[in-house]
Amino acid sequence: MFKFNTCALLVLLFMCNVFSYGYIRIGNVRESWNTWEAKIDTLKISISEQDLICRVWEEFTLRDPAPDSSQTGDSLELQAYLRLPENSAVDSLYLWINDKPEPGLLMSASSATAIYESIVKRRKDPAILTTYGGNDYYLRIFPFMPGQSRKVRIAFHCAMNSKSTSKNIRFPMDFVDTVGHFELTVKSSRYYGSFPVLDEPQLALQRILGKPLTKGVSANRTNFPQNYLQVSWGPWPTDNTVSSCYSTDNKGMGYFSLLLDPFSLLGMKDRANISLSVAWTPSMVETWNGGTTYATTYSEYFEGERRALHDFITNSLTQGDKFTLCYAGATLTSFSTELVFASDKNKLDACTFIDGCKPIYYTYSYSYYYDNLGNYHYRPVPPPPGRNWLSALYHAFESFKSSDLQPVVLVLDKGNPYYYSENRPAVSALDSTTTAISLHNDHGAVMYVITSYSRLALYKNLINRFGGRVVQSWAGDDMETRLADLTPDIFSVPLTSLAIQVTSSGNNPCLDILGIPQSRIPWNSRVLLSGRTALTDILNISLAGESNGAYVSAFQSISVNAIPDRSPEKIWALNKVNNSPYSYYGSYGSDADEMAAFSLQHNVLTRYSALLALEPGMDTAFAASEQNTSNSWGIRTTSMASSDVVAFSLAPGVTSSGGSTDFPDIIKAEKQVQHSEIAPHISATPNPFTMTTRITIEADKNTAAPAAISIYDITGKKVHSFNIHKGVEGWLTVVWNGCSGNGSRLPQGIYLLKVRMANKMLTHKVILM
Repeated sequence: MFKFNTCALLVLLFMCNVFSYGYIRIGNVRESWNTWEAKIDTLKISISEQDLICRVWEEFTLRDPAPDSSQTGDSLELQAYLRLPENSAVDSLYLWINDKPEPGLLMSASSATAIYESIVKRRKDPAILTTYGGNDYYLRIFPFMPGQSRKVRIAFHCAMNSKSTSKNIRFPMDFVDTVGHFELTVKSSRYYGSFPVLDEPQLALQRILGKPLTKGVSANRTNFPQNYLQVSWGPWPTDNTVSSCYSTDNKGMGYFSLLLDPFSLLGMKDRANISLSVAWTPSMVETWNGGTTYATTYSEYFEGERRALHDFITNSLTQGDKFTLCYAGATLTSFSTELVFASDKNKLDACTFIDGCKPIYYTYSYSYYYDNLGNYHYRPVPPPPGRNWLSALYHAFESFKSSDLQPVVLVLDKGNPYYYSENRPAVSALDSTTTAISLHNDHGAVMYVITSYSRLALYKNLINRFGGRVVQSWAGDDMETRLADLTPDIFSVPLTSLAIQVTSSGNNPCLDILGIPQSRIPWNSRVLLSGRTALTDILNISLAGESNGAYVSAFQSISVNAIPDRSPEKIWALNKVNNSPYSYYGSYGSDADEMAAFSLQHNVLTRYSALLALEPGMDTAFAASEQNTSNSWGIRTTSMASSDVVAFSLAPGVTSSGGSTDFPDIIKAEKQVQHSEIAPHISATPNPFTMTTRITIEADKNTAAPAAISIYDITGKKVHSFNIHKGVEGWLTVVWNGCSGNGSRLPQGIYLLKVRMANKMLTHKVILM
């Protein structure tokens, strides 16, 4: 057989009848009836994902498993009928010659066929890939020596199947029983909507194989009962490996039951020795006492949490584990181990109980209300639990002083979120506690907090000083459980650098810990804005509200092409939701930080701490000083202007002595959506443009038709587009970094920008240098 440094490698595209798939055979070109089965020694699938388009490489090493010495080596040919994923478009074919992949040429069907047949007759090294329509292809490689292996690669782009919470690509596996060694690697874009960051994920293949996937896993047909491999991004099915983390149960009357398995929750199942500290603040619930008042009782909360801790100690701890429990209850006068582990003495040797976390009592205050019959009632206001958990956390870290293991602190704190700001602990107490924690955190502790909305301000100082990872969970009014993965410096860096992940009720809370987020729009939210981080291409904006008692929603998706390592431009648009009054008044200690939490939950793309969409007549924020109160703020009604988006910067307030407060002041709002009366036009600056060129559309404020920006090269080929599905009001700015829609860098030259809006078309030329 002759070897050449180059080859005639052809990609042939034409239509024909569909053959039987899963067919991989070797035959003698002189004896067409004489064929036998070939084997795939190695199959490697590599995926590079960018938004909803994948670049895929399928690499085969094919072998003649049963060499027949009677066959003439240079007359053997490999024939394979392959099926690629749906929506695939093959653009490359490579054949290894002298251990080097040689690319093929793309040409017409008649030319490719003629060349291939000629080369077969001349005994050179060709390969040809022909399409039979749809996703079906026919691969031929010549020549094959008896017992020889040949290596080939097929490259194609593939549009993934997209759903609201996931996306996937399916690989037909009709030939999988011929595969010996199988590898799968995936390189994902940094972030896509609600999809996670993936480097080399195991994905759905682990579930198909039934065991962890590593390079070199052998696969056979029984591993793929449906004859396809599905690689998925998005929520994973709930199974026994994660379902044991914890679950919640709403019993009514604000009762919130927690079922806890911290080892599963923290991903520590495989560790030989565990050091775990639980700072336990029993939760409270208000119940009707049958008379004229509400009574605050801890019995139901206490019993449910006591049982959860009891079950965890009994079922999860093993020899060598260390478990420290610090009780920080606010109602019981004393605490003993028998209250938690009354009948299970055999596990107590692994546990340490801290007696120093004594309850701190507060004076109850009362509010009153009228029932439906006009009767007057008193209602007790529960005390804030703040100091109790701070004390518990302090003692928990004290217990790690001499430990050689990485500490993990789980704070069970579901205190009532509505009263904390009225009796917040002293600044000095908070500072001294955080200082103690920072001194004792020598091993990079991981802190898991289960809390409520209004505790964000309290945790700010801890998180900023904490040298580990923080996962925070809180319960809403309807007792849904949501998780947010917070970086330690969440309050000290621009929001654009964060990827906040949210899991709603009904899904396994552990998914966020695994990096599989999911979010939804709460029905009772007036306006929602959701975006993405600085390293993304798409800004998704969801708007929801009430209009004359009816639910109204809108959605927009804007291409951004933000530049890595730079804060992106403030880019968003707002569709007016008519007759949707949105008022927001409250205290710094509850509503202000709830507003910040609201922005965090929905991934608002902004350099500000919070973002609100204000309805007509609510376009000015006022701070506490304007109301002569210590902890109030709100939105002042000044005019009946159109809807605007305003951004609030949250910064520490200033005390009378000149120090910083623990709770933020609201800095004056800055409007982000302007309205102009001028005729629509488009501009791009600077031009010739750089990586920071901004394309700006200005339109009359009454223009509300669908709009789209298309970018064409000098040949008239569309290279990128920015779609605005619901219309444009005022002005909108987007940034184009000189790349095509699939992320590849475009060559220098002249490009034409076209904007279509209703019956108007705007054009503008830009020069790419």
